[in-house]
Amino acid sequence: ITVIAEYVHGKGAEIDAVVERVLPLTEPLTATDFRDIVAAHGAFLELLRGVTRPDKTPRSFAAKYLHFHNPAVPIYDEYARISLTKLVRWQAEAVSFPLPSGADRDYWEYCVRFARLYAACWGAGVPATVKALDQYLWAVPTTGA
Repeated sequence: ITVIAEYVHGKGAEIDAVVERVLPLTEPLTATDFRDIVAAHGAFLELLRGVTRPDKTPRSFAAKYLHFHNPAVPIYDEYARISLTKLVRWQAEAVSFPLPSGADRDYWEYCVRFARLYAACWGAGVPATVKALDQYLWAVPTTGA
């Protein structure tokens, strides 16, 4: 963690520019907002390539880092991914925003599903925040992938 902390500190200006892309986003989020989140996440991952092993993608770290700066950014980790995958099945015809250039496909697919859950809540009159859904996905019991 020390290595990545020093690397992030050294790339401060570049990382700040990525973070600034998500700072103005406010809820309720639109499909365009989710697209912008996924694009910023991909840009952050690209910056982290200089410190990570080629076979490892720090998508969870990147999502949590961006979420720390703006809670409207969905957190991605294995628990949330499994829970969301069970709740919201993949439907190609329901994709509300295209995969941005340079984006991480796994995080994009996660955010496509997340956006559907988010929209369903709002459509049902439940103004769920990203943070509330993040917590819900962590609380949903899972029994494996």
